[in-house]
Amino acid sequence: MKTPTRCIIHNIGHHDLFLELYTPENKRIGWCRPLSKSISWIGQALLKHLTISLPSYSDPSSLRFTQDLLIPAGQCRFEYNEQTRDTFISKEIFELLQGEVRVRSIYAPLIQEIVLSHEPMKTTDSAKSRKQETRPRTIESVEKVIFFLVTAGAGKNSPRAIAQVIKHIIELRWQNDSDTHQSKYYIDCEHVHTDPHAIMPSQLLALENRVVTEASQVAEKYGEDWRNLFKLYLSVSTGTTFMISALSLSFAEWSPVVQTIASARHILSCTPERPSRIYRPREKEMSSINEWIKIENTPLDQATNLAIKELREWRKDYLQQRQTRPAVLKRYRRDEEVFFHRKGLKEVLCVVVIKDRFGVEGSAGKLVPIRGINAEVSLPTGTLCAERNAIGTALCRFPRLERRDIMAVAVLSLEPSLSKLGPCGACAEWLAKVQEVSPSLRIISFDSPEAVEAFVKPALHI
Repeated sequence: MKTPTRCIIHNIGHHDLFLELYTPENKRIGWCRPLSKSISWIGQALLKHLTISLPSYSDPSSLRFTQDLLIPAGQCRFEYNEQTRDTFISKEIFELLQGEVRVRSIYAPLIQEIVLSHEPMKTTDSAKSRKQETRPRTIESVEKVIFFLVTAGAGKNSPRAIAQVIKHIIELRWQNDSDTHQSKYYIDCEHVHTDPHAIMPSQLLALENRVVTEASQVAEKYGEDWRNLFKLYLSVSTGTTFMISALSLSFAEWSPVVQTIASARHILSCTPERPSRIYRPREKEMSSINEWIKIENTPLDQATNLAIKELREWRKDYLQQRQTRPAVLKRYRRDEEVFFHRKGLKEVLCVVVIKDRFGVEGSAGKLVPIRGINAEVSLPTGTLCAERNAIGTALCRFPRLERRDIMAVAVLSLEPSLSKLGPCGACAEWLAKVQEVSPSLRIISFDSPEAVEAFVKPALHI
């Protein structure tokens, strides 16, 4: 039986973790969240305290310390809620509170609901309990579920340590229910060292690489069925507008299901003993779009890096031998000097990176770049595109070449008006066949004939 794999990206914001605070005299204050300016400090303090005070696990998203953590009162954001003043101390004391406060429990309500929505409903649950269930839990079995907790920032405003704390909470939850989660559920953190108010999609390529790796494992096992057996989810209830936009653009081609919690930024009006229903996530599938993402200083996979490097070398070698562009030649010289480009007068260079699976030209599994160029000899016979030319050359050199061995395709137009040139219709049809078994296939293009700035996109919607 084929079971699906799910990949969930949850953006960590300042509303993801709440602290249950008490006064030094053990009078309950209520649920508060860290101030933005101290979120890194509190995260580090909590991580350190987790190693000292073994927590007890009392709720799917709450940990209670065996020993209170003391922190300065000024490090937390105290939000007084008139509607739930029974869970707070008096407003007068609340406003005058100074000195240290005690952290007794920590609570991550948003990730709780996201995690629960991807856990299978147990077959032993009664029909009545299922009907009363407030969370949209799945009933299908899964092969693998992996959560990526994404954070961005640097210095005192970085929520990186908060993500590590939440990861610890979730892992403890799964340890207590090993029958359901053992060897199926995973969680990891991904941090981007940049200002979340100015983040760009290109800075999320490392995260996108991790998603590609998960999808490739599914494709390796199930072949063409991988599309139906791999689904991406974006949990983006909090965070900056730039961060949410960058995540949406980076993963739009995957047609992800977007999970949002409308009241995520509201003041917490519940306790772990009385979970609120306002945190129920809503789901909406995103329409796919084709977006080129600029490659900056982000480390990419070996095939992509090799394709970019080899394409620049191919351009250099080609221009050393043909320094004059076809369009500037006089008409009587075109038929002979640029016979193979005499119709369109546009040259397109390509590099296809393949995997030498059987070690034909070296060690097995080695990546090999194959050069290609377009040809436009006769209008009735059409154009031989650079991409298909390179793929044909690869098949000549490696007769046992399989479509899953095509790892990356880099294309460069020497015509300035054709920047960021993508595959034509015929080439797109060829590459779509490759993509059926290879979700890791990359398409690379460039901003100008000088090939200075490179752009990349997955080939999911060619």
